[in-house]
Amino acid sequence: MREDLGPCLLSHLRAALRSPRADFAEPLQPLSGGFDTAIFGLAPAMRWLRDHRPPVERRAICHGDFHPQNLLADGRAITAVLDWPNSLIADPAYDVASTRVILGLTPLDILPVSRSLRLVVSVGRRLLLVRYLRGYGRRRPLDASVLAYYEGLACMRGMVRAAESRAGGRGPASPLDASGFGDELAARFAALTSVRAGLEARRG
Repeated sequence: MREDLGPCLLSHLRAALRSPRADFAEPLQPLSGGFDTAIFGLAPAMRWLRDHRPPVERRAICHGDFHPQNLLADGRAITAVLDWPNSLIADPAYDVASTRVILGLTPLDILPVSRSLRLVVSVGRRLLLVRYLRGYGRRRPLDASVLAYYEGLACMRGMVRAAESRAGGRGPASPLDASGFGDELAARFAALTSVRAGLEARRG
């Protein structure tokens, strides 16, 4: 597989992976900038994530946005993984959980498919997700509770975007931010953690 990363970014990630410093494995760090500015409705959810973070036994370069639209293929062979701005050093479960959230919760009405194909896409992506999780699990088993934690973290990343968008802090809303995706993420986070998150940001 070709590494479709800029040389500087790839070098930085590899150096971080070798570093013993724990903060390189801190997946909450990328959320702090937007969160700290004023998204008070997410405070209980962020506290839960900080209080329940599992120990990181193994670190890896995580893509952070791994799904079929970020893959290039030649027949059945994957030749490149694209779009790395969300990459970070974290537990490998973070990447698996992010993919689970993307494939499971992204609204179909923002996808570039016709209405007649949405049912096919809905069924197809669920089957794809099941195969992905089973295939990954055969190669490297994941603790269910750890995966659930990182799924909650992946939901938080999207909730931060949605809350900032609703507060007008991100400029014109993207189709994803303007959709019901944020509410789906909040509902999933509550199902995983029993913590309800508020997406209507208010400024202090």
